[in-house]
Formats: sequence, C-alpha cells, structure tokens
Amino acid sequence: MVIQFPFLIAYYRMLGVALELRHAHWLWITDLSAADWVLPVLMVVSMVVMQRMTPQAGMDPAQQKMMTVMMPLMMGFIFFKLAAGLNLYYTESNLISIAQQAVMNRTKRGREMREMMEKRARKKEK
Repeated sequence: MVIQFPFLIAYYRMLGVALELRHAHWLWITDLSAADWVLPVLMVVSMVVMQRMTPQAGMDPAQQKMMTVMMPLMMGFIFFKLAAGLNLYYTESNLISIAQQAVMNRTKRGREMREMMEKRARKKEK
C-alpha cells in the first residue's frame, strides 16, 4: 500500500484535470472521470479474495477475520464516490496481485508459509 499510495494520489489528480479523459469510455463505463458503482463493488470483492489468499502467519485469527471484511468495506466506502478510472486502476491491481499470490501459493515456500500460519492459528486456539 505504501508503494501504491503516491500512484493513487497522482492518478486521482490526473483524472480531475486531464480533459482528454473526460467522457472516455471503457466497457460499460461512459466516463472514466465520473463515479461508478460497479467497480467499487468489484474492488471490494477482489480485496476480500486477496486477503483470504495471503498468508498472515503472525496475526491473531480474530483480527485476521476482522481485517478480511472490514478493510475491503472501508476501502469500498472511500472509493465509492471517486473516479471510475481510479477504481479501475485499483481493481486491476488487485486482480494482478491475486494472480501473483496464486502462483506464489503453489511454490514450496508458499506452502510452507501456509502451513506455518495454520499451525500458529491452532496454537492460539488452544
């Protein structure tokens, strides 16, 4: 998130001043500089999927469950009225991250991390 944050700010400001992007369309979106309600929903869903795929070895299971739901909902609330182009960028970034995490989870190190996370979660439950 720290690396993406400057890009989000720059993209948000660029969408507000770039006249070339006014009324630029993409699939069902007629104006990438206007708000859309479908992309924030897709962003929330992709964030939930990404949170569930990512191993979080040192995190308390209750905290992990809360972050899996609350963080995407909070981001969806923030992004709901922002430009569709910004939502498109963030949703696309999430989809690429999901693909990268799926590949990572199939590696030997990824399986070790998942097993370590599950072992720590079982210890905390006892």
